[in-house]
Amino acid sequence: MNYYTRTQQVLTANAQQSAARMAYLGALRGEGGLGRMGRMGQGGGAGLPAGSQLSYSAQFSIPVFGPVTQFTATSPADAANTIATQLASYGIQVISKTAVQSGTQVQVAMMLLTRVDKGAATDVQGIVDMLWQQQGAQSLTSGISVVNPGATSPGLPPQPADGGSFDVGQFLSDNWGWLALAAGALIFASEEL
Repeated sequence: MNYYTRTQQVLTANAQQSAARMAYLGALRGEGGLGRMGRMGQGGGAGLPAGSQLSYSAQFSIPVFGPVTQFTATSPADAANTIATQLASYGIQVISKTAVQSGTQVQVAMMLLTRVDKGAATDVQGIVDMLWQQQGAQSLTSGISVVNPGATSPGLPPQPADGGSFDVGQFLSDNWGWLALAAGALIFASEEL
């Protein structure tokens, strides 16, 4: 392989990584759909609520130049472990993962659980794609599907869609019957004393 071919491969890999990062940032800003930042203050619910289970799969190649691989981890399984750790900072938990390598081709399957609201499943896909590309994956093709939207999981506290604010009007509307009963009991108890 000559210098020109190697340079073209590196430029292609860098362009793919940049495109994945831009797609992720665009999703956060709300471009092309309900992104996380595009929803702020608009009163809309989460497109993908916390506790959603997703199935992610990807196929990619690992560039090999002679005896040296350009993959940053020692194996795809090690890279999957690194990515699982990194996903926690994005509010995504990896429930299960497999990474199988055959020559320079790798197939990955991951079961994911969102710990915070996301705009859409494609937001999660963009994050995972970006992390695989940072590990050195090339010619990445992936897919994601929602297995169980907003599923509850033991140990997963409910996450408010708007970041933790409390709506008094909604609380009163939801609980007016109990509040009226409590007020009546207080009035009755005060008259009896």
